[in-house]
Amino acid sequence: MRLLAIPLICAVVAACSTIGGSSASDSASLSRTQILPGCCARCHGAEGRGDGPMATAMTPKPRDFTDRAWQASVSDEHLATVIREGGAAVGLSPLMLPHAGCVDNDQALAAMVRRVRACAE
Repeated sequence: MRLLAIPLICAVVAACSTIGGSSASDSASLSRTQILPGCCARCHGAEGRGDGPMATAMTPKPRDFTDRAWQASVSDEHLATVIREGGAAVGLSPLMLPHAGCVDNDQALAAMVRRVRACAE
């Protein structure tokens, strides 16, 4: 099982090292089907349902951001920590890497939290 995780981690790192397209701060201009940027969508899906193309090979599965009960159970601060520091920082999957555009950018981080919240609207 551990050997299977290595290629998956490499794929996630490679995918997230080339973050392109929309920035974290332009969430107002995105359609409902493009809430999450490419790197996030690879696992969480474009609408945040946890159904991205890489999700099928992951255990545990990526979080479904459209789940309103889950949304109500987490604070913006928790979301910000996961986005800025990665899943392992809060006991979640180490495959969820920090979002490179949000590590040192509080404005982009706040925009990504809003994007995650928008998935349940």
